[in-house]
Amino acid sequence: MWHTRIGYAYFSQIFGYVGIEYSSPTLSSVMSNLAPAFTFILAFIFRLERLNFRSYTSQAKIVGTIVLISGALIATLYDGTSEWLFSYLG
Repeated sequence: MWHTRIGYAYFSQIFGYVGIEYSSPTLSSVMSNLAPAFTFILAFIFRLERLNFRSYTSQAKIVGTIVLISGALIATLYDGTSEWLFSYLG
């Protein structure tokens, strides 16, 4: 079984480097950090995760998933500073 884990780690790195060639390193970093959000969403879809909206742990999971996905979208779609900001400051 140990050889399967080594092969997974090897191919994961190879596919990550190939993906960087076709996109940006920011996207690669963001996608690897989205694993907990995808895990929570899939567990909820397949009914492996029960949510009680009055529980603080369930609220934290939901808010954390929303913040994680919105932060990933901002980091991926942000192109840099905009010109209108400097026109007001300068």
